[in-house]
Amino acid sequence: MNISRRTMLASTVATVGTLLWRPSRLINAGLLSSLYGKVGKKTSPLTPNDDFYITSIDVSPTLDASEWTLSIEGLVERPFTLTYDDLLKRPHTSMIATLECIGNPLGGEQISTAKWSGVAIHQLLHEAGVGKNAVDLVLHGADGYSDSFPLSRAQREEVLLALTMNGVPLPADHGFPARVIVPGLYGVKNVKWLTKLEVVDYDYRGYWQQDGWPEVANIKPQSRIDLPGDRETVTTSTYTIHGMAFGGEFGIEKVEISTDLGMTWQSTALATPLSPYAWRLWSYEWQIPKPGEHTILVRATNGQGVTQGKRLGDWHAVSIEATFS
Repeated sequence: MNISRRTMLASTVATVGTLLWRPSRLINAGLLSSLYGKVGKKTSPLTPNDDFYITSIDVSPTLDASEWTLSIEGLVERPFTLTYDDLLKRPHTSMIATLECIGNPLGGEQISTAKWSGVAIHQLLHEAGVGKNAVDLVLHGADGYSDSFPLSRAQREEVLLALTMNGVPLPADHGFPARVIVPGLYGVKNVKWLTKLEVVDYDYRGYWQQDGWPEVANIKPQSRIDLPGDRETVTTSTYTIHGMAFGGEFGIEKVEISTDLGMTWQSTALATPLSPYAWRLWSYEWQIPKPGEHTILVRATNGQGVTQGKRLGDWHAVSIEATFS
């Protein structure tokens, strides 16, 4: 039986969702770590292309750049079509942005950061002449996938028609020849293998919205502990905890850790992010009070003052065994 990439992905996300909302969510931190290959490893500011997360499970569309075109149409005064060479000749802009899958679980690896370069979408829309009753920009991919976001969002300067990723043409798995990068929205909105940008005068419901997922895909604040890894043995009484936090377009204002199951919290040291749209790395010098088993929790607060969750199950956790004497 031929099962589509997105059908399989929907099943995977549903399974993960069931795991995440069990009462024993904190206890299952080790299970989640093993499922997603979580080991003790610091996050690098930029993710190499080969390590950038992929949610596809089948072969990406194979598109020939010499035959590929992108059309700008719908509710516009001057529809037009561009070739790959047309886009390469246009002025390019670059930015560093983090992408996160909407199904990324606590402590998950479906989040990565890259430097993207391409053509600002608002320039293309300006050339096309958007109709006054326009509501959404619909993005169509060569794999049959489509999604949308409000035209007001599409006209922001940071929304990019990306052609390169970390200095090279987009790899096939990441949307070659062109994809959209819209900072602050989950990966479902960052459509790959683009073939058409369509302006419409109604609220377009994309693939996942038709399946019952929320239409608004603004990224919520989240955080992850990278070091130590779950169930790791620590042999010193002083240990530097490292991790990552991401707050979408609102950034990260504060990251805190707790070693007493959320009764008290301590602020961590925050590194300067590479851009307003990138994740923020953090660290904390931990004085381990005594040998034995310890659990570490982390929570983040974004630039609007919204803190990640209010209960144990809302925060990433790792357990360690301290063996110093």
